[in-house]
Amino acid sequence: RMGAAAGELGHAGFPMLAWLAAWAPVRVTELAERSGLDPSTVSRRVADLQDKGLITRVVDLEDQRASLLELTPRGVQLLSDLREARRRLLDDALSDWPTGEVQALAGMLRRLTEAFDRLL
Repeated sequence: RMGAAAGELGHAGFPMLAWLAAWAPVRVTELAERSGLDPSTVSRRVADLQDKGLITRVVDLEDQRASLLELTPRGVQLLSDLREARRRLLDDALSDWPTGEVQALAGMLRRLTEAFDRLL
């Protein structure tokens, strides 16, 4: 249901693009640390996303030997498209729910997110 855009990324690509949108520009090591993933895993995913033209490396002006990751315009657009597709999917899934139940779910999800934020 998410279409070709999701297939282009695979299951691990969406969170990586979302993290880069939130944290970029960022080094691979910092991306691994902040995401809780092994640096070698992040490096493989970064290489794949870079090969697809979704992210790019730029020189770190503070350390010319290092590079920083950021989304390309194509990566920004793909992330936007995926977020919109997810929103539509959620809207469809909840379309026959009473408003009060949708509001209750939103409140519980907010509480769950806050609990995770305190733990992480």
